[in-house]
Amino acid sequence: MMAALAVAVIGGASAQKRISFRADAAVGFSAGDYKVESIGDFAGKTIVGYRFSGNVEVPLSAGLYVSPGLAFQSKGTKTDLAGIALAGIGLKSLKMQTHYVEIPVHLGYRVNLLNLLSVAVQAGPYFSYAISSEATGTNANGSTVDIYQQGLSQLTAKGNKFDMGLGAAAMVEYSKIYLLVGADFGLVNSLKEVTALGQDLDATLKNTSFHVGLGVRF
Repeated sequence: MMAALAVAVIGGASAQKRISFRADAAVGFSAGDYKVESIGDFAGKTIVGYRFSGNVEVPLSAGLYVSPGLAFQSKGTKTDLAGIALAGIGLKSLKMQTHYVEIPVHLGYRVNLLNLLSVAVQAGPYFSYAISSEATGTNANGSTVDIYQQGLSQLTAKGNKFDMGLGAAAMVEYSKIYLLVGADFGLVNSLKEVTALGQDLDATLKNTSFHVGLGVRF
Protein backbone atom coordinates (compact mmCIF):
# COMPACT_ATOMS: atom_id res chain seq x y z
CA MET A 1 0.00 0.00 0.00
CA MET A 2 2.87 2.37 0.85
CA ALA A 3 4.53 1.58 -2.48
CA ALA A 4 1.30 2.37 -4.33
CA LEU A 5 0.99 5.65 -2.42
CA ALA A 6 4.59 6.61 -3.26
CA VAL A 7 3.99 5.87 -6.95
CA ALA A 8 0.82 7.96 -6.87
CA VAL A 9 2.62 10.89 -5.22
CA ILE A 10 5.52 10.81 -7.70
CA GLY A 11 3.15 10.32 -10.59
CA GLY A 12 0.99 13.25 -9.51
CA ALA A 13 4.07 15.40 -8.96
CA SER A 14 5.39 14.57 -12.40
CA ALA A 15 2.09 15.67 -13.89
CA GLN A 16 2.56 19.11 -12.31
CA LYS A 17 6.20 19.52 -13.35
CA ARG A 18 8.85 17.23 -14.70
CA ILE A 19 11.41 15.52 -12.48
CA SER A 20 14.83 17.15 -12.81
CA PHE A 21 18.40 16.09 -12.05
CA ARG A 22 21.34 17.97 -10.57
CA ALA A 23 25.08 17.42 -10.52
CA ASP A 24 27.57 19.61 -8.64
CA ALA A 25 31.15 19.80 -7.43
CA ALA A 26 32.23 21.71 -4.34
CA VAL A 27 35.16 22.55 -2.10
CA GLY A 28 34.55 21.31 1.44
CA PHE A 29 35.69 22.80 4.76
CA SER A 30 35.42 20.57 7.83
CA ALA A 31 36.36 20.85 11.49
CA GLY A 32 35.01 18.12 13.74
CA ASP A 33 33.73 18.62 17.27
CA TYR A 34 36.41 16.60 19.13
CA LYS A 35 36.14 15.88 22.87
CA VAL A 36 37.97 13.60 25.30
CA GLU A 37 36.55 12.95 28.76
CA SER A 38 38.68 14.32 31.66
CA ILE A 39 40.72 16.39 29.20
CA GLY A 40 38.06 18.54 27.55
CA ASP A 41 37.37 19.95 24.12
CA PHE A 42 40.10 20.06 21.51
CA ALA A 43 40.56 23.14 19.36
CA GLY A 44 39.69 21.73 15.95
CA LYS A 45 41.16 23.44 12.90
CA THR A 46 39.49 23.50 9.51
CA ILE A 47 40.84 21.28 6.74
CA VAL A 48 39.99 21.48 3.05
CA GLY A 49 38.34 18.62 1.21
CA TYR A 50 35.99 17.87 -1.67
CA ARG A 51 32.35 17.03 -2.40
CA PHE A 52 30.82 15.60 -5.60
CA SER A 53 27.08 15.09 -5.66
CA GLY A 54 24.23 13.97 -7.89
CA ASN A 55 20.59 14.58 -6.94
CA VAL A 56 17.05 14.01 -8.17
CA GLU A 57 14.37 16.67 -7.68
CA VAL A 58 10.81 15.32 -7.47
CA PRO A 59 8.22 18.15 -7.43
CA LEU A 60 5.46 17.87 -4.83
CA SER A 61 3.58 21.11 -5.39
CA ALA A 62 4.25 24.62 -6.65
CA GLY A 63 7.87 25.30 -5.63
CA LEU A 64 8.06 22.40 -3.16
CA TYR A 65 10.19 19.34 -3.94
CA VAL A 66 11.92 16.33 -2.37
CA SER A 67 15.53 15.67 -3.35
CA PRO A 68 17.31 12.38 -2.61
CA GLY A 69 20.92 12.14 -3.78
CA LEU A 70 24.29 10.44 -3.73
CA ALA A 71 27.48 12.23 -2.72
CA PHE A 72 31.18 11.45 -2.37
CA GLN A 73 32.99 13.70 0.07
CA SER A 74 35.72 14.04 2.66
CA LYS A 75 35.35 15.20 6.26
CA GLY A 76 37.76 15.52 9.14
CA THR A 77 39.64 17.82 11.44
CA LYS A 78 43.12 18.90 12.53
CA THR A 79 43.78 19.02 16.28
CA ASP A 80 46.55 20.82 18.19
CA LEU A 81 47.92 18.52 20.94
CA ALA A 82 50.59 20.85 22.30
CA GLY A 83 50.37 21.68 25.98
CA ILE A 84 47.79 19.02 26.93
CA ALA A 85 48.03 15.63 28.58
CA LEU A 86 48.01 13.73 25.31
CA ALA A 87 51.27 15.39 24.29
CA GLY A 88 52.94 12.36 25.92
CA ILE A 89 52.17 10.32 22.83
CA GLY A 90 54.80 12.33 20.99
CA LEU A 91 52.56 14.28 18.63
CA LYS A 92 52.18 18.05 18.39
CA SER A 93 49.16 17.83 16.10
CA LEU A 94 46.88 15.22 14.60
CA LYS A 95 45.01 15.41 11.28
CA MET A 96 42.21 12.97 10.46
CA GLN A 97 40.35 12.83 7.15
CA THR A 98 37.67 10.31 6.17
CA HIS A 99 36.15 9.74 2.72
CA TYR A 100 32.43 9.01 2.69
CA VAL A 101 29.67 7.81 0.40
CA GLU A 102 26.65 9.81 1.50
CA ILE A 103 22.91 9.68 0.82
CA PRO A 104 21.15 12.99 1.61
CA VAL A 105 17.33 13.22 1.55
CA HIS A 106 16.25 16.86 1.52
CA LEU A 107 12.96 18.70 1.34
CA GLY A 108 13.30 21.93 -0.61
CA TYR A 109 11.50 24.99 -1.89
CA ARG A 110 12.32 26.98 -5.03
CA VAL A 111 11.22 30.52 -5.85
CA ASN A 112 11.44 31.86 -9.41
CA LEU A 113 12.53 35.50 -9.31
CA LEU A 114 12.94 36.23 -13.00
CA ASN A 115 12.66 34.29 -16.24
CA LEU A 116 16.04 32.54 -15.78
CA LEU A 117 16.78 33.31 -12.13
CA SER A 118 15.64 31.30 -9.10
CA VAL A 119 16.56 30.70 -5.47
CA ALA A 120 16.14 27.42 -3.58
CA VAL A 121 16.66 26.25 0.00
CA GLN A 122 16.54 22.67 1.25
CA ALA A 123 17.25 20.63 4.36
CA GLY A 124 16.96 17.11 5.71
CA PRO A 125 18.81 14.06 7.05
CA TYR A 126 21.83 12.35 5.55
CA PHE A 127 23.25 8.85 5.94
CA SER A 128 26.87 8.07 5.08
CA TYR A 129 29.42 5.25 5.14
CA ALA A 130 33.21 5.62 5.32
CA ILE A 131 35.13 4.00 2.45
CA SER A 132 38.63 5.06 3.56
CA SER A 133 40.42 7.09 6.24
CA GLU A 134 43.75 8.83 6.70
CA ALA A 135 45.46 10.01 9.89
CA THR A 136 48.74 11.90 10.02
CA GLY A 137 50.49 13.60 12.90
CA THR A 138 53.37 16.02 13.39
CA ASN A 139 55.89 14.97 16.04
CA ALA A 140 58.16 17.09 18.22
CA ASN A 141 60.83 17.17 15.50
CA GLY A 142 58.38 18.68 13.04
CA SER A 143 58.28 15.64 10.77
CA THR A 144 55.04 13.99 9.62
CA VAL A 145 54.00 10.54 10.83
CA ASP A 146 51.41 8.53 8.88
CA ILE A 147 49.64 6.75 11.72
CA TYR A 148 47.92 4.18 9.52
CA GLN A 149 51.04 3.31 7.50
CA GLN A 150 53.81 3.55 10.11
CA GLY A 151 51.81 2.98 13.27
CA LEU A 152 52.23 4.71 16.61
CA SER A 153 52.58 2.42 19.62
CA GLN A 154 51.32 5.02 22.09
CA LEU A 155 48.09 5.72 20.18
CA THR A 156 45.48 3.42 18.65
CA ALA A 157 42.08 4.41 17.30
CA LYS A 158 39.17 2.65 15.67
CA GLY A 159 36.62 4.58 13.66
CA ASN A 160 32.88 4.20 13.26
CA LYS A 161 32.22 3.77 9.55
CA PHE A 162 28.56 4.82 9.76
CA ASP A 163 27.58 8.45 10.14
CA MET A 164 24.30 10.33 10.02
CA GLY A 165 23.17 13.86 10.68
CA LEU A 166 21.33 16.87 9.34
CA GLY A 167 22.21 18.82 6.21
CA ALA A 168 21.08 22.07 4.62
CA ALA A 169 21.83 23.90 1.38
CA ALA A 170 20.95 27.05 -0.52
CA MET A 171 21.22 27.57 -4.28
CA VAL A 172 21.08 30.56 -6.59
CA GLU A 173 20.39 29.39 -10.13
CA TYR A 174 20.68 31.19 -13.45
CA SER A 175 19.86 29.40 -16.68
CA LYS A 176 20.29 25.92 -15.12
CA ILE A 177 23.71 26.78 -13.62
CA TYR A 178 23.68 27.28 -9.86
CA LEU A 179 25.91 28.40 -7.02
CA LEU A 180 25.65 26.03 -4.04
CA VAL A 181 26.34 26.69 -0.35
CA GLY A 182 25.68 23.87 2.11
CA ALA A 183 26.50 22.34 5.49
CA ASP A 184 26.34 18.98 7.28
CA PHE A 185 26.09 18.55 11.04
CA GLY A 186 26.93 15.05 12.28
CA LEU A 187 24.98 13.40 15.10
CA VAL A 188 27.00 10.17 15.45
CA ASN A 189 30.35 9.67 17.18
CA SER A 190 32.79 8.70 14.41
CA LEU A 191 35.33 7.31 16.93
CA LYS A 192 34.57 3.80 18.19
CA GLU A 193 37.63 3.28 20.39
CA VAL A 194 40.69 5.39 21.28
CA THR A 195 43.65 4.28 23.43
CA ALA A 196 46.55 6.58 24.35
CA LEU A 197 49.54 5.67 26.53
CA GLY A 198 47.82 2.38 27.41
CA GLN A 199 44.69 4.13 28.67
CA ASP A 200 41.23 3.84 27.13
CA LEU A 201 39.80 7.28 26.40
CA ASP A 202 36.14 8.20 26.18
CA ALA A 203 36.55 10.25 23.01
CA THR A 204 33.94 11.64 20.62
CA LEU A 205 34.32 13.19 17.19
CA LYS A 206 31.26 14.50 15.37
CA ASN A 207 31.65 15.71 11.81
CA THR A 208 30.85 19.31 10.95
CA SER A 209 31.40 20.49 7.39
CA PHE A 210 30.57 23.29 4.97
CA HIS A 211 30.86 23.33 1.19
CA VAL A 212 30.71 25.85 -1.65
CA GLY A 213 30.49 24.85 -5.30
CA LEU A 214 28.89 25.02 -8.73
CA GLY A 215 26.38 22.73 -10.39
CA VAL A 216 23.98 22.23 -13.26
CA ARG A 217 20.31 21.22 -13.24
CA PHE A 218 18.83 19.45 -16.24
